[in-house]
Amino acid sequence: MAMIGLVGYASAPKLEKPGPVQHLVVCWLKNAGNIEAREHIIRASQTLAQIPGVLKVSVGGVLPSQRIIVDSSFDVALVVTLADIDVLAAYVANPLHQKMLNDVVKPLAKKVLVYDFVENYAFIQ
Repeated sequence: MAMIGLVGYASAPKLEKPGPVQHLVVCWLKNAGNIEAREHIIRASQTLAQIPGVLKVSVGGVLPSQRIIVDSSFDVALVVTLADIDVLAAYVANPLHQKMLNDVVKPLAKKVLVYDFVENYAFIQ
């Protein structure tokens, strides 16, 4: 009998007190710099606030910088604050999120990066 698992996750530390989750999405448009496409993503992103467990949605266009450490190559980014880790899976599967992804983001973006992190990073072994 074969056992399927993710290497490295079996002994991962557990969160002591899981806090809110920040779901950061960074988009590069197929037509870089297109103001209408950027504004469409920004407007459509506001619907995500209707999903249960979403505490806040922040979205906007790139703030260009000459600082070498800052990546200004993207067009639009959004941060969705979720109540906790358990809400993340339900949020991703929610029909409003799926509609936003399939009807707005995929047609307009050539590249999307997502970063999820929990605010409380205190771990127990």
